[in-house]
Amino acid sequence: MGDLQSYVGTRTVNYYTGTDRYIITTFSHEGLFLLHVVQGNPRRNVQLHYLQDILKIPQVPNSVQITRTYKGADFTPPEASILIRMASVLREDYLIPDIEPVLADISHNVAVFPQRVGTKLMIW
Repeated sequence: MGDLQSYVGTRTVNYYTGTDRYIITTFSHEGLFLLHVVQGNPRRNVQLHYLQDILKIPQVPNSVQITRTYKGADFTPPEASILIRMASVLREDYLIPDIEPVLADISHNVAVFPQRVGTKLMIW
């Protein structure tokens, strides 16, 4: 672990203490270096102390993140019709006037992520 700083270089680095494969694949790629902390003690405590207190490396966010948003040119006609129909049902049947459904990739294996942005309700 002493050579960790030189090995990582200028890449963004986080550490993760869990075992969820989706989070591991989401937060580890060419531009992002993910350190996976061992599950068993006492080695886990030593690694966490070194990562948090000495190297000051942040943990993977423990909240839902929108990792990619799809735009109109990315949609197939069936996907676009689903978005239009979803917005129509929510506006007319559920009386939610200011809503915007968006197709997106969401971290932490979450299927739907509602979020209020100003006065608009975004459904990711």
